[in-house]
Amino acid sequence: MPQEYLPEDPNFLPAPLRARFFAQMADSLISVLIFISVFYILSEAKFEPENVRIYSLLFSVSYYLLCDSLPRGKSIGKWFFKISVINKRTGAYCSFIQSFFRNLLCLTLGIIDSAFILGKKRRRLGDLLARTIVIKDRK
Repeated sequence: MPQEYLPEDPNFLPAPLRARFFAQMADSLISVLIFISVFYILSEAKFEPENVRIYSLLFSVSYYLLCDSLPRGKSIGKWFFKISVINKRTGAYCSFIQSFFRNLLCLTLGIIDSAFILGKKRRRLGDLLARTIVIKDRK
């Protein structure tokens, strides 16, 4: 079994629950704003109404699922709250695949997935599946 990432940096700290919550809310809001923006732009461009809904949803959900794979493991919400997602085993920043799986469970299981963050290890089901942890940025 591969050894889990044990950071040597004394500044390494798990992200505070409050920062994780507000970063998640910010990313959800950004996803909604993407939906509304794409919907408006495509409606004004006279796309078929069904296509407008499909493309708006596609762009919105794509951001939500892949946002943690943005540079340095930071979605826009995580950037604002100074936290990052890393691979628990290697310490590398979150990949596209890891971001997809960690956020897919949040979309499908919602509050059940999020409730796991209250456990001893402070990891959601999505974090367990993707083998990620959320850390407070180093100074």
